[in-house]
Amino acid sequence: MANESNPGQTVPGGAYPALMAAVSVASIGSAFGLAAAPIDGTAKAAGFLLIVTSYLVFTAVVYFRGRRSTNDVVDAEARAEQSLAVLEEIAEFFGGTIKTADAFRLVVSKVDEMTPFDAVVLGVVDREAGRIRVVQASGEQSKKLRETETDIHMGLAGKCADFGAIQVEQRNSAGIASFSNRSLTDFRSSAVIPLKRHSEVLAVLQFYSASPAAFDAAAVAILEAVGERVAPMILAALAYESSVNSALTDSTTGLPNERAFRMVLEGQIAESHRRGSERPLTIIAFEIKQFDEVNRRFGHAVGDRLYDNAAAVLKAQLRQMDLLARSSNDEFLAVLPTADENVAERIVERIQAELRSIRFPVSESESIGLEVGCGIAMFGRHGEAAEALIAAARQRKRQQLLPSSTSVLWFPGNSVD
Repeated sequence: MANESNPGQTVPGGAYPALMAAVSVASIGSAFGLAAAPIDGTAKAAGFLLIVTSYLVFTAVVYFRGRRSTNDVVDAEARAEQSLAVLEEIAEFFGGTIKTADAFRLVVSKVDEMTPFDAVVLGVVDREAGRIRVVQASGEQSKKLRETETDIHMGLAGKCADFGAIQVEQRNSAGIASFSNRSLTDFRSSAVIPLKRHSEVLAVLQFYSASPAAFDAAAVAILEAVGERVAPMILAALAYESSVNSALTDSTTGLPNERAFRMVLEGQIAESHRRGSERPLTIIAFEIKQFDEVNRRFGHAVGDRLYDNAAAVLKAQLRQMDLLARSSNDEFLAVLPTADENVAERIVERIQAELRSIRFPVSESESIGLEVGCGIAMFGRHGEAAEALIAAARQRKRQQLLPSSTSVLWFPGNSVD
């Protein structure tokens, strides 16, 4: 997204009349001077002819350049209006079915056709948390901007969220403040447009440029029109993704729920079917042995906190490619792509060793050491469908829990770290 100059702005607007007046005065003065000059008639005639010819050539050049500049402006306005119309059609067609990332890319590509900029971010306004959080970024320094946030009342984005109107900042020296409150030294101007539902600002689009004069009146008018046309599409995409995430996330631990686990497992099973023995697949069912005891003695609030702490330990011991989910019946399920039984057993050993080394406080005077029962099921050996694998893992987990289901390790309060 290079910051190119506007082809219709090579000569500033209003410069042509002043230039014509100056050349006209100069031509008239030259003619008077030539008439009073002590030279013969032939030389004077040649001089007058040169003055008239030069003046006519100059006026012709100015006329055609001015006409071309006007045509360029008209063409630019027509192209902008066409791009805005396309954006509006896209927003109406997709409604709330398009992903936020796709909606963002569409907007960026269309705005780039209308006015130059070097980077852009999409920030979501969270009034409850008092933050504006970047969820999409594109262009220069996008890595620095991605997944950053700022106070809802700070900076240009904060002003936009507060006042519900486009905000522009232009500097002669570099250093536009970013969402992360770090200076973006390559940028000298920025514009933020609000994305509103009714009168409430729910998100913002912030554009950056290395030019101190990138966001002039014409650019601001375009960006305001963009905001009005794309707000329904982007806000619908954000709402749709939020609802999907809520439907697939456990509210206590923040982990994927069993529905999400089954979706991922089905995809992994399909891949293992396709590649056969070259791609092993294992799932593990985990259950905390002391969970029911803690709930009975200390209540569900303490039990939920304990469950959340255990989830963090389990997740930390899994590989990056693995998925840990919370099941509907107070157990954890993990899918381990490409893992055979040996890999799964090593992971289980790591988890059990880590849990044995930690004591979790359950009251001001007591802490508890956790143990988990684990059941491992392998694709092919224990089944080739999701239901069969989950049932096998749960059955093996129950078998492991039976011998020591009442074992609880309690510690006195003075041993709590």
